[in-house]
Amino acid sequence: DKDLRVLIDDITRMVPGVFDVENAFEWLPEATNPVLKVLYSLLKGELAAHNKIIDTINKDVDRVALAVRKKVPFDEAIVQTCLSVLEREVPEKWMRCARVMTDKGNGNVNNEDYCCNYQFQPASLWQWFVSLREGHRFFTAWS
Repeated sequence: DKDLRVLIDDITRMVPGVFDVENAFEWLPEATNPVLKVLYSLLKGELAAHNKIIDTINKDVDRVALAVRKKVPFDEAIVQTCLSVLEREVPEKWMRCARVMTDKGNGNVNNEDYCCNYQFQPASLWQWFVSLREGHRFFTAWS
């Protein structure tokens, strides 16, 4: 119980904030060129997907914290998150969110499931957070 609380506190501190997708690239010139319009659209899509990962982590961590404080019951999703975190592994739900979903493998992005591309097998939960934070720094530089 104490180990889990410490890990949840650590994760809470490591999760970066979300971006304001609509106003993120105001400093860029207006996209009158079709190529720039596509680029802006892709950047906003990546940013929205990055936010989706962060939102998923925050919601799961909040639910675990509530369960630890006995405010909500431990359901299967909370238990799976707890087990992964206690083993220092990335919860499968977070990994699913972080994969780029393609439409039948032909490279066409399915916008409904589109997420940032954190497609690697991290050795640990902490390595995964390092990658997430690196992506966040990248987006911060652009936004």
